[in-house]
This record gives sequence, C-alpha cells and structure tokens, in this order.
Amino acid sequence: WTRRTPAGDGPQARGAHRSVWDSSAQRLLIVSGFGVGQANDLWSYHPAANIWSKPLPEQPRPSARSGHTAVWDGADAQMLVFGGQPDGKAFLGDLWAYRPALRSWLPLNEGALGPTARSDHSAIWDGRRNRMLVFGGYGPEGYFNDLWAYRPDSGWARLATAGLAPDGREGHSAVWDADGDQMLVYGGARYGRTLDDLWAYRPASDTWTELDAEGSWPVGRFRHGAAWDPLGRRMLVFGGYGGGFPGGYRDDLWAFDSAGAAWTRLPNAEVGPSARARPAVAWDASAQRMLISGGYAGGVDYLRDLWAYDSSAGAWTGLGGQSAAPSARSAHSLVWDDARRRLLLFGGSAGSTYGELWSYSP
Repeated sequence: WTRRTPAGDGPQARGAHRSVWDSSAQRLLIVSGFGVGQANDLWSYHPAANIWSKPLPEQPRPSARSGHTAVWDGADAQMLVFGGQPDGKAFLGDLWAYRPALRSWLPLNEGALGPTARSDHSAIWDGRRNRMLVFGGYGPEGYFNDLWAYRPDSGWARLATAGLAPDGREGHSAVWDADGDQMLVYGGARYGRTLDDLWAYRPASDTWTELDAEGSWPVGRFRHGAAWDPLGRRMLVFGGYGGGFPGGYRDDLWAFDSAGAAWTRLPNAEVGPSARARPAVAWDASAQRMLISGGYAGGVDYLRDLWAYDSSAGAWTGLGGQSAAPSARSAHSLVWDDARRRLLLFGGSAGSTYGELWSYSP
C-alpha cells in the first residue's frame, strides 16, 4: 500500500460517494457522498501527475446526495449520475451527465419521462447498445421493480413492461454479461426479508427470466459484493448480510456460471476473508481476479483487510498486510487503474469519515 499525497487541495472526507474511471483521460472521478453534511462536489485525480483538481463549473451541478449511482459512458465520454437521497428522508430522481471534454454538467431529464425518485438501486452500462440500465431501489412509493434504459441519443425508455419481473428490492447486485447479452440481478432485501433469487434481463426479447438453477444455491443476502468474471463468464458473489432469521454476516463466495446456468460454492479454505457486509469490490482485469477491501461486521467492527480471489487458481490470497495501510472502514470506493496495474482506494467511514487516497500495487 502507498498513501498518495497529491498536489493541490483535495476532497473533504466522505463516505458513500461514487467513483468511476474516466477511460478517455485516464483519471478517477469522485462525486458527492456524506461527510460533514452531504457533499455535492466533483473531484478528479490524475495519476500521471499525482494531482487532485476540482473541475469547473461550480454551477449548474447535481445537489448533494448519497445512495446514488454513477456509471461511465465510454461511447460519449461522460459520467452519468442518477438518483439518491439528499438527507436520509427525501429521494431524488434526477439524471446528470458530466462531460470532461466540455468541463460541464448537464441535467438530462428535466420534465421528461423517466424513473421516479429512488435510492439504493443498481445501474450498469450496456456497451452493445450504448445505454445505462437502472433497476429497483427504494423510494416514497416503497420498493421498485421497474427497469429503465437511458440512451444519450434518445432519452429514457421503460423496458420489460410485460411478463414476469423480479420483486422490488434494494441492496441487490447487478452485472453485465456481454457475451450472453444480458444483465444478471441477484439478491437484495425488501420489507426486512433477504432475497436469494437470480434474474436475467435479455434485451433481445425485452424480457426477464428467473434462473432456477439446479443444485446448491446461495442463501438470501443483501449489501454483498459482486463482480463479473469475463473470461470465466460467471458472476462472483461474496459476503453480505442474510441467511435464516435473524440472519448474520456472510463469508461465503459463490459463482454463477452463465453458460452452464449453475451456482457453485467456491472453496472456502481456512485462508480467506472473514464475514462482512458492504465490502468494496473491484475487478483486476490484468490478473483476472476479484479484489475486496474492508467492510462492516456489526456493532463497531469495521475491517481493513484486502483480499484477492484468483479465478484461475481458485484461491483467496491476503494482500497488503503491512502496517502502512488504510484503516478499517466501509462505504469507501475502489477503482482499478489498468494502465498502471494498481488499485485506488478513496474515503469511507467507520464512525468518522476519511479523506485519504491510497494505491495498492501487486
């Protein structure tokens, strides 16, 4: 681990922010989150120059929020930010685009048809059709099960309006299976009950399909970590909170094989991460492995460890065990910088909030 000391002023301490990797300019973008109150600023970290900058303009810009989503639109080189909560009570339903080349924020759905206000939804990027898919979440009307697509050239459209659909939920995971041309949605919670179902949305038919795989199956959970393994064509699911009543923190790792339509519990050897919810997750594309950092284990127990699950070796490896490492936390962000083959960790909270930037090089 290396604690970065970038030049220039940096963002205030915060957690529950959102971070994306701007592949066009090879930089980290951080937006909003909570700290001393809510933050509604945007910051950029440039690894090549090791400097923080606060992109202009100051106005217009999205209001402060947490529980929002942010995805990178590589086709139009912009970050899309949707929804969230400004204060823990109200909900937001606005969509904004930040365009680095123009150094400008643009509100995209003022007065337009689109999803109602919500937080703790999922958002992923469908690269084949150049659109963002938004599913589920929680808002003033309860739990949502609607699915929406946003295309920069045509706006919002509601999808899969006929046939079966997942129950409304929050705290679920969603990944994009490019080879299978589908979005996979697993788990979550509604009305105090954890869910263990797995659904596929297939754009070719504009339908949902519940995937009832035979054999063993992970117990219901929410606030878990998930990643897509593109070479193995499988969804990896780790940890979270769930199981039978009253539930507990989980330390199990499962893989859903998209081609074989089957779940497998991966070896849970003596060496491996402990039980937790809200781990931060990133995918190391160069080594084809899932990285998990920190999380929350109940009470005042926060975690500071870093683990890698190597898909080819089928084993966990503990990383970064030196004393100079990020302190225990959750609600932080992880982003993989593939050009420099290193992990970037920012912020988080564990009673108080943090504002340091760390990098980890394998």
